[in-house]
Amino acid sequence: MKRTAIVGMTAGFLIIVGIAFTCWPRASTFNAAKWKTGTRASRGAMALDLIERRMLVGKSRAEVLDILGRRDDCTVPSPGFPGLKNSPCSDPRVSSLGYEVITISRCYYWKCEMNVLLDPTTYLVEEVNVSD
Repeated sequence: MKRTAIVGMTAGFLIIVGIAFTCWPRASTFNAAKWKTGTRASRGAMALDLIERRMLVGKSRAEVLDILGRRDDCTVPSPGFPGLKNSPCSDPRVSSLGYEVITISRCYYWKCEMNVLLDPTTYLVEEVNVSD
């Protein structure tokens, strides 16, 4: 009886690990064309490469939009509150562009974004990070 239980639990564990492994985005090299047409998962797989190589740092908002395409949301500094608030992306004060990605398993259920942060005076990219 004990041996059957151990074999069953081991098999169940391996099945769960296998499912998680097949759903997990695998790291891949950034490709602008694939990014623009890709899913949240394929974007998530490229996000780390994009961040590690600092490909967007120093670029203008227009250059970022040319490279990454349509953004999922935009934010502007919030006066009187130390943070950002959602804004129309046409607002010239936009200081953060958000792109939905899946980088870890909870991003399938939780909103995770790659954030492109612009300097509020020069509007050049100063940082790119992932909120997951």
